[in-house]
Amino acid sequence: ATWTVLLQADPEAHLPHFSDFIAAYDFSRSQPLQCLSCQWKPGAPYPIHACPSVANQTANTDAWKTYTGVPPRSYHVDPTTLQVVSPDAYYDAGVARAIGEDSAYRKVSSADLVRTWFHAAGLEESTTPMPFCFGALWVVHRSRILGVPKSVYASLLSAMLKPRQPGSMWPWQSAEMEPDCDAQTCVMQLSSGYILERLWGYLFSFPKVKKPRIKLTRLIVIPATAVILALAPWLSCRSIASKKKGAPAS
Repeated sequence: ATWTVLLQADPEAHLPHFSDFIAAYDFSRSQPLQCLSCQWKPGAPYPIHACPSVANQTANTDAWKTYTGVPPRSYHVDPTTLQVVSPDAYYDAGVARAIGEDSAYRKVSSADLVRTWFHAAGLEESTTPMPFCFGALWVVHRSRILGVPKSVYASLLSAMLKPRQPGSMWPWQSAEMEPDCDAQTCVMQLSSGYILERLWGYLFSFPKVKKPRIKLTRLIVIPATAVILALAPWLSCRSIASKKKGAPAS
C-alpha cells in the first residue's frame, strides 16, 4: 500500500466526524507523515488542546471536501517524560502512571524508561521533542514505513510482550530478534501501548538507527566424556611418542 492509516480505539473522539473526514481525504496532497487528530477527547480539561468548534458542524462528505477549519494538528512530547511540551505544555497524569507501571515492569527508573525502549529497538535516543498525535492517528507514506528496518519493528513487538508463565524469560531480554511468542505463551504488557503510541511520530521521522546488534548463536553443548573419547587417540599417540623420545639407547 502507498498509504497506511493508523487507527486505534474511537477515532471520532479525537477528531469529530472522522469517518467523513478520512473519506474525503486527499492523499495526493498529504504530508508523508500527517496527524489526523486534534484533541485527546471531547471536554478534555485543557481547552487549548481541544478541537476548534468549527469541527463540530453537521458534517457530510461534501462539507468536508471544502473544510477550512484548523483541524488535525500534531504536538511534540518530551523525549524522556513523553509529556506534551508544545505548542502548549500539558501534564497528563495517565502518561505518568503508564511510565511508572512500565518502568516497574522492566525494572528501570522512570527517567531511564524511554532510553530503554530506544536501546531495545536499536534506535538512537531523541535529544529533542518528538512529534506526537493524540490517539496515535496518523497517515503514513510507505517510504516512511519501509525506511525503518524490520529488526526495529520486531524488537518493538518483543518489548510489548510478556510471558504467561512467571519466571520465564521476557521476549525483550532474549538474544533473538524475532519474538517467539503466541497467544498461549505470551500476552501484551498494557502499559507498553501507551509508551509506543508516543513514539510513532519519532519512528516515522527518519530516526537514526544503531548498528544491528550481533545475534547470539545457540551454543552446542558437548558432554565432557565425548571430548575425552575424541581426544583419546591423539593423547595416546602423544604419550607413546614421548616415551620413545625419552627411552635409553640400546
